[in-house]
Amino acid sequence: MDTVSHVTNLLFAFLIFTLSATGVYASEYGSKEWLKELEATIDKNPAPKAEPWIDPIPVIEKQIRKNKLGITKDDIAVASNNNGKGFFVYVPRTRFGGVERNIIWFVNGDKAVKLNGATNLVTPKLPFPQDADPAIFDGSNLTVENITETGLKQAFKK
Repeated sequence: MDTVSHVTNLLFAFLIFTLSATGVYASEYGSKEWLKELEATIDKNPAPKAEPWIDPIPVIEKQIRKNKLGITKDDIAVASNNNGKGFFVYVPRTRFGGVERNIIWFVNGDKAVKLNGATNLVTPKLPFPQDADPAIFDGSNLTVENITETGLKQAFKK
């Protein structure tokens, strides 16, 4: 008998022993009651419905306008929001014409906001957090007051 077959047989024997020892395998009543309890628990606590995942990059791509920084959709990257739902979409490059600029947005579902004035040069039609639909913050554990600082830390590791 080769090693794999031997290990498989040992695991199967262990499984049978464990089920017998707990009574689930040995007792027909026990297995039916256990199953009924499991079904009742599942009925009382259904799994939450998953929200459809929306890729954050296209949400920003469609907002990018021709700009003096030369930023295009090919320049952007994504960082997860470590506090909850949503993503920080940003441009990893930070030097533009000798000036340090952090280009960054927050996207939650199909909603997006620009997080600073430099980003306004790239996506002028997006709102700032204080002017946005409050739903942008749903499940993100972010606020108008902390979203920019949090985004800069998470995306640019500042």
